[in-house]
Amino acid sequence: MVSLLLYYTALLLFGISGVAGLWALRDPVPSRVQAQRGIAGAAAAVLFFFLAVEAFARGAPPLSGLFHSLLGVIFLLAAGGLAADLLFRIPALSLAVSLVGFAAMGGATTLSPGTGPGRPDLFASRWIGLHVACMLVAYAAFALAALAGALYLIAAACLKRKRRLDLVETLPSLETLDALEARAIGAGFLLLTVGLMVGYLVQRAETARATDWRMDPKVVWTGITWAAYLLVLLARRLPPLRGRRAAFLAVFGLLFVLFTYFGARTGFHAFDAPPAPPPAGGL
Repeated sequence: MVSLLLYYTALLLFGISGVAGLWALRDPVPSRVQAQRGIAGAAAAVLFFFLAVEAFARGAPPLSGLFHSLLGVIFLLAAGGLAADLLFRIPALSLAVSLVGFAAMGGATTLSPGTGPGRPDLFASRWIGLHVACMLVAYAAFALAALAGALYLIAAACLKRKRRLDLVETLPSLETLDALEARAIGAGFLLLTVGLMVGYLVQRAETARATDWRMDPKVVWTGITWAAYLLVLLARRLPPLRGRRAAFLAVFGLLFVLFTYFGARTGFHAFDAPPAPPPAGGL
C-alpha cells in the first residue's frame, strides 16, 4: 500500500511540475521558476523513496524488470535534469524532464504483469549490479542529451526565423546547450563502455559457451548503440557537423537507446519474471 501511494504521488507531482513549468514559461519570474523546480525535486524524491521501498521488499535493487528499471531511468533523468537546470539555468529542461517523467510513469502503469518484478536474484553478484547501474545511468545521460539537443534545435529555428517564443526566452545561449549535450553524451558513452566491459566479463565467467551470449539481441543492439554514439562523439569534432547537426545527432541517437531498451529483451536479458503485478504495493 505504501509503495502504491508513493508511486501515484510521484506521478501526480511530475504532472503538477509540468503544468507549473508551462505556467512559468508565460512569465518566467523567479518565484514561478523556483516553485516548478521545487515540485520537480519533490517528484524525484518521492520516486526515489518508492524505489527504496521496493528494494527493501525484495531484498535487492528493483531494477531488473522492465517496469522498475524504467522507473530507475526516470529518476536518474529527473535528478540529472534538475542538476543541469541549476548548473546552467535552463528552466525549460526541468519542464521537459517533468513532462517526460509524467508520460513515462503514466505509460508504465499499462505494463503487463510479466514486466513487473524482474529477478532480484540477479543482484546476488555485485558485478551484475554494477553492470546494470552503469547501463541505466548511461541511458539517462543519453536521454538528457537528447532533450538538450531538442531545445537547441527549437531555439536555433526560432532565432533563424526571428520568431519570439516563451520557451526560447528562458533558454541560455546555444553554446551552453551544446556544451550540455557534449557532456551528457560523453558521460553516457563512458558509462556505457564500462557497463559493456563488466557485462562481458560476467558473461565470460558464467557462460559455458562463450558464443551463446554474443548473439543475444540485447548485446548486439547495445554494441550498435555504442558504435552509434562513438560516431556521434567523433562527428562533434568536425566543424561541419557542429551546432544544429550535432543537436540532431543527439536526438537521433536516442532512437538506438529506445530500441535497445524496449525492443531487445530476449535471450540472456529476458529478466522479467511471471506473473506478479507491479509494483509490490499492488499497482
